[in-house]
Amino acid sequence: MFKVDLNADVGESYGDFIVGEDDRLIPIITSANIACGLHAGDYKIMDHTVKLCKKYGVKIGAHIGFNDIFGFGRRSFPIDSNELEMLISYQLGALMGVCKINDAEINHVKLHGALYNIVANDLNLSRTLILTVRRFDASIKIYGLSRSETEKAAFLLDHPFYAEVFSDRAYQSDGQLVSRNKNNALINDAEIIVKRMIHLIKTGQISAENGDMITLKADTICIHGDQIGAAVKADKLKSALVESGIEVKSE
Repeated sequence: MFKVDLNADVGESYGDFIVGEDDRLIPIITSANIACGLHAGDYKIMDHTVKLCKKYGVKIGAHIGFNDIFGFGRRSFPIDSNELEMLISYQLGALMGVCKINDAEINHVKLHGALYNIVANDLNLSRTLILTVRRFDASIKIYGLSRSETEKAAFLLDHPFYAEVFSDRAYQSDGQLVSRNKNNALINDAEIIVKRMIHLIKTGQISAENGDMITLKADTICIHGDQIGAAVKADKLKSALVESGIEVKSE
């Protein structure tokens, strides 16, 4: 039996500024990555999003990024292990507090944007990520890029890891994501998204931008909640996965 988790980046609104369509998207997905207030989100949005996840039985994750609300966490900054440890601790602690008053638990941590990519390519920073999360709770999973240094660090440290693939992003032949600065980085056609994800889950392979077939482990598929029509795309993807015999669930 094939199975996969379906996650989305949510809780990215700020005050009265609304990003995405979380009320429609969260009932569809199986795990949620909630922004923790630095790249997006705020304390009220976090509370609302945790409540939505509880209502629909969706696993809760901390979506941790750079302190870069102007750049939505997608700008790169120099970072060392100590600063990464503090960034993780500050944001994970904030979401844990919100979860505590809502009688909810954190299932996973997923880094966001530029921070995600920097750590995915650095074994030492990946170790810092895992060891910091472990100080909070050793059962909290790491969601990270398939074939990354983060996956390698999780294996070396024997920490629970979900290899993540992206439904709406193009891949390079080395397994890295195509830069958002390129015109072909994002895939918006829902039919293409569905076909490539079903093929990946069933074969372990996906076509890179140059046409090469690359192998990726896929424990979880990401939907970007800030994209237009994210809920519709997620619903089509989930329905198609189920119809093709793939169970959509989070352990």
